[in-house]
Amino acid sequence: MIRKLLTPAICIFVGLTFSPVSAADVIGLSLPLEGRLTPVAQRMEFGARIAARKLNQSGQEVELALVNDGCDVEKVPETADSLEKSQAQIVVGPVCFRVAMELAKYAKQDNSPVKSVPIIALNTRNKLLTRLREVDELPLYSLSNAPDAEARAVVEMILPQFQDRPFALLDDGSVYGRALADDIRELSEQAGLRAVVNSNFRPLQTTQIAMLRRLRKSGVEAVFIAAAAEDVVTIANDIRTLKLNWMVATGERGQLLPYAIAPNSNMAGMMMVAERQLATDALREEIGDLGELELENSLLLGHAIVELAAEAIKRKLTDLSGATFETIIGPLTFDQSGRAAPMPFVLSRWRDGAFEIVRDN
Repeated sequence: MIRKLLTPAICIFVGLTFSPVSAADVIGLSLPLEGRLTPVAQRMEFGARIAARKLNQSGQEVELALVNDGCDVEKVPETADSLEKSQAQIVVGPVCFRVAMELAKYAKQDNSPVKSVPIIALNTRNKLLTRLREVDELPLYSLSNAPDAEARAVVEMILPQFQDRPFALLDDGSVYGRALADDIRELSEQAGLRAVVNSNFRPLQTTQIAMLRRLRKSGVEAVFIAAAAEDVVTIANDIRTLKLNWMVATGERGQLLPYAIAPNSNMAGMMMVAERQLATDALREEIGDLGELELENSLLLGHAIVELAAEAIKRKLTDLSGATFETIIGPLTFDQSGRAAPMPFVLSRWRDGAFEIVRDN
């Protein structure tokens, strides 16, 4: 199903090839409007509508072609067909990388003499992006940090905080935890920082005291935990129970700590690296009344991606590499890997029941 929106017009381009007959610039917006990602997609759509309305008010006619991709690879032929019929000039929005990838493959197969339009995925750090662009030559881009950005933030901002204390890298054995721990280990060793222990643990246990006692015997005085918030809470509480004066840190999954802690939990001093929240008082004033919605990253990314797409159409760009676009969240530049990083990682420390930023890149 496709919805064409004239005011505001939101369009996301999937890399199909065709020329619009409408006087308006058509942006194809491909979002999963059903399933677990629906709340995120709806906030992105709302931000996109605001941006489109502003563009129309400023004199640039923008028309949005909104398609529900369902985050479903099986629906890609239907999604691509809808976007082509809308005559989108650029496609933005897929939050599921496989959908974005398959849409780009459809664009590559198009026999139209018109060049394929760019497809810009939102906040997908998949490592395949570089190969798909360089080897398969797909018109695929991503508004996201690099795949190893979180690990680099840990090495650059957290490990120096350990102040040369012997540290351990712990992971929960999940795809996320193991990959993050492996990336941190590789990058830290390149920087001359080597963990004295690299270990994984069984997640969702009521206690991890036995593991912590083994770490104590190894001389550990600091730990980085690559795991879900629930396990971070368990380990941190066990460290306090054993009266260990250790430094404790985690990655961006720690953003869920406020929802995982028990009343008797003591997270004081816990460090975390995560992407910075984009909302500021100035942006709240610029965006205006959102009703019951909160101004957060998803909404602002939806706004920024439409601004970016409209500018790319205006400048008749089909290759976005090296191009810089002014958006509500600041300038965004696509590097040669096809990424534009909208949200830098920041270091936060738990204080008085919440994380407070202590270092902002």
